[in-house]
Amino acid sequence: MPRVPRLRAYGLVLALATLAWCAPTGLSASGRHTALDGVRGLAGGWSAVGTGARVAPGGAGVADRLILSGVVPAAEGAGVDARGGLVSSLAGASGRLPQASEAVTAPGPAARPALAFLQPHAGVAGAPEVATLEVPAPGGTFSVPYIQSGGDLRFALAVAGAGPDDRLEVALDAGTPGEALADVAVESPSGVFPGIGFGEHTLTARLLRAGEGRPEQVQGGERTVAQAHLTQVARGDIVAAMGDSTTEGVGGGPWSPDQVEALAAFPDWIAARAAATRAGLDWVTADGRNYPQPSNLQYPGRSRPAYTVDLARELEAASGHPALVLNLGFSGGTTDSYVHVVESPVLAREFAVVHPTAYLVDLGVNDALVRRSASDYGQRLTQIVTDLERVDGAQPGQVRLACPIYAKQTARHQAELAYLAVVNQLRASAGLGPAPDFYSYYRDHPDEVADAVHPNAAGYQAMGGLWLHALQGAGAACPG
Repeated sequence: MPRVPRLRAYGLVLALATLAWCAPTGLSASGRHTALDGVRGLAGGWSAVGTGARVAPGGAGVADRLILSGVVPAAEGAGVDARGGLVSSLAGASGRLPQASEAVTAPGPAARPALAFLQPHAGVAGAPEVATLEVPAPGGTFSVPYIQSGGDLRFALAVAGAGPDDRLEVALDAGTPGEALADVAVESPSGVFPGIGFGEHTLTARLLRAGEGRPEQVQGGERTVAQAHLTQVARGDIVAAMGDSTTEGVGGGPWSPDQVEALAAFPDWIAARAAATRAGLDWVTADGRNYPQPSNLQYPGRSRPAYTVDLARELEAASGHPALVLNLGFSGGTTDSYVHVVESPVLAREFAVVHPTAYLVDLGVNDALVRRSASDYGQRLTQIVTDLERVDGAQPGQVRLACPIYAKQTARHQAELAYLAVVNQLRASAGLGPAPDFYSYYRDHPDEVADAVHPNAAGYQAMGGLWLHALQGAGAACPG
């Protein structure tokens, strides 16, 4: 089995941040749509939230409150207690975890040997060995089994009760043909497994002590005096679904009152799975990584399945490895308001954690509602693409622009017609990836639309399928 050389250079860096609560605005659905085109000062508003400021009702402009009303605080200390007494004792009364320059070792010569993973870590109490990723989304932080898009898997541990001659060993996929081992310095317990493959992995750490214990306990002259284990450490696809209410999941169903009530803002996959079981619907992927995410705007404190869960299932089935699809839909969003979303510190913070591999953009149906010209629509859409590349590091081929979804109102879909050539031109000039034609599809499938514009459950399932085909290279040009 390959062995990674002893690693001392990788220090543990833990950044603990908490978003402030944003007070409810009381803004009605009609009020939200009245203000849908005026989102100004959004980046400043979100920056204030990110630094701990409270935004009281009336304390921001209507346009600011339109988006800020969907911002819910990140989990406060989520995952610390779930990692057991070792991490709690290391944090101490202040709750502060050790920093990179500090010894990650419990004090005193009589400390009982113990290990705990800090990066990645087990952050959900009901799943003590499942590695967890906390996603700091605009609608509220939620937890999923760990997934990363990059190949280098970094890890860090907390160590207690280590003897002067003890040895720390970390295994990737222990007990499998692909097992890899790393000898890690006890005084600097962190390292990296470079270039891990796509799929599910495990991490196992063992603190080894020489010459102690009964013969049956000793293997190769050493015995394990402490061990930590994580499952569901995955490398896979991470997709950012970006758009308006047709991305957020407005419409859908039809739902029964009990099913609507079950769609809470779930903190993790365990809560989502329990609610889905009560509702009798399959809202959670088998691996737990995808479930209805906290609503960004339309349903404060609630959620909707949208198309993200369906797309994740289809991506996993097609690729054979895990996927996470993020719902970044904002009801009432236009190209103008979404420029501010893309430039906001909140979105930058989320992308710094998840590192998407694809950006799916569907905007335009609300631009038609406010009678935006095709020229202005194109300028703002170009700015979104530019910002995704400049601010978030997206590659041109990772960004995909859908032909905007068809609206049944005559004036609205006629206004959209002028946007279709703009989308085609921008796709070609910017070298963007293939994307679907939602305009033609929903025009031709009115039975999959819940109202004037939002898909029903069958329509959202179809939307996921259309995005899958595009991600596989089978996009469609906009008509006309």
